[in-house]
Amino acid sequence: MVKILCKNTGTAMEFQEGISLLDVLPHFDIKSPFPIISAKVNNVSQGLKYRAFNSKTVEFLDYTSSSGKRVYCRSLCFLLSKAVADAFPGSRIYIEHSISNGYYCNFHKSDDSPLTPEDVAAIRAQMKSLVNRNIPFHRLEAPVEEAVRIFREQHSLDKVRLLETIGQPYTDYYMLDGMADYYYGRLVPSTGYLNVWGLEPYHNGMLLRVPDRDNPSMLAPFVDQPKTYEMFAENLRWNIIMRLNTVGDLNHALQDGMGSELIQVSEALQEKKIVQIAEEIDRRYNDPVHPLRLVLITGPSSSGKTTYCKRLSVQLKACGLRPLSFSTDDYFVNRVDTPKLPDGSYDFDNFDTVDHDAL
Repeated sequence: MVKILCKNTGTAMEFQEGISLLDVLPHFDIKSPFPIISAKVNNVSQGLKYRAFNSKTVEFLDYTSSSGKRVYCRSLCFLLSKAVADAFPGSRIYIEHSISNGYYCNFHKSDDSPLTPEDVAAIRAQMKSLVNRNIPFHRLEAPVEEAVRIFREQHSLDKVRLLETIGQPYTDYYMLDGMADYYYGRLVPSTGYLNVWGLEPYHNGMLLRVPDRDNPSMLAPFVDQPKTYEMFAENLRWNIIMRLNTVGDLNHALQDGMGSELIQVSEALQEKKIVQIAEEIDRRYNDPVHPLRLVLITGPSSSGKTTYCKRLSVQLKACGLRPLSFSTDDYFVNRVDTPKLPDGSYDFDNFDTVDHDAL
């Protein structure tokens, strides 16, 4: 027997050795307004098909948790890939990046014809069919050589290049109704769990919309982000030029000794963009109607804001300007005066975290 301590209820029960979390779940009275889709076992993210062979501490998760959301979205990506393979054999889907509260997807049809709204509708219909069939996701373990063979036969060459460079003798992969795919984390037990999503035409591709984290029964609201899309599109163009479309491509390039060249090209591109920004600032600085006098640089902690500010200042000086730069890090109030959240932790996002009068 194994003892399972459920963190959600604070209670423990004994079960047969090897029982799955799916079978454990009904025995605990978990008060969750949304479906349980994954779990943390001894604080490690696991799927609900995880089997316990010794005593564990388990926290069951729904979509409102960060780990649960990742499991759901990861599974949704597999669902989309499978629907594309079924509806358009020989075509390829590339799930590129998150944007507008969803994921931007590039779709390359086998006949190279452009994507149409009818194509998106066909893929959407196939996704709904797969959800209604409630097909299980199977997690399998195999030697890397066998997994490479499976993905090569499936013409998933991006997965082949990735697996060739992971440096491990064995790997996990997933199967869905005869289709293999590779994911770093866990998936939901079956397609029936994926009942809230959207698929819409978006620019030259599609937008896979996901549930709202605060209310998973509804889609997250669409937020148009044209500048973010433009940035990602430019990045994709450079990836194509550098022939670095996937992590596997990057790993192979590093193995071939191209690391130094990649860094130099990336630095050159960054400097080129900074020059363009400086020239735009110079032009707007001399605008007779609306002269520019303030430039704000924002970003998360340790993202390179200070370094970027210094590099931009150099280029502005090259344009004949005399920029004055300062960092809000130098204007934080004393810790005793820092605002706090209801749970007692410091609220560093609060406007009063900095001495705005002095600033």
